[in-house]
Amino acid sequence: MSASDPISLLVHKHDIISALIQSLSTCQLHVWNKTHGHVTIEKSMDDRFTYEESAKSHLDLLSLLLKKGYLYLILKRGQELWDILITNEKASSLDHELGLNWFITCVDDFNRDSQLALFEKRVSKLDLINLSPKGFECYKLYFARYNLERFRRTNSSSNDSNVSTLSN
Repeated sequence: MSASDPISLLVHKHDIISALIQSLSTCQLHVWNKTHGHVTIEKSMDDRFTYEESAKSHLDLLSLLLKKGYLYLILKRGQELWDILITNEKASSLDHELGLNWFITCVDDFNRDSQLALFEKRVSKLDLINLSPKGFECYKLYFARYNLERFRRTNSSSNDSNVSTLSN
């Protein structure tokens, strides 16, 4: 990727990822205040877009930037997005479902270490009793990847121990 690549320029020089996440947070707060906390799918952000269309556009653009730019979302930004869409007291059920769906479809936009940390710090904290089907799907996906990576690391370290024992 060249330095003149527009996606690279937007991400690295202008931190478009952070701006996009903050814009989504601003939209969420705006619609929350406008509806006094009664956010519905059809609530209009302005005269052009519903809140659902606006939130989905933010998430689609974020996904596009990551995929077309061959980038991983850093853990800090992933946690910010999770906090906005999932754990924020102003997050609506629409936010939860859009957010969970994004974290499911974009799991590969995080590197392995970030996937593990995101599971440990955010996903594992979900209330399993009250999860929606999409929430359970998200939990299952990250839990499976977490366990697989821990298994790989355990096997790798035990193989290293066996090799050093054999060499002694």
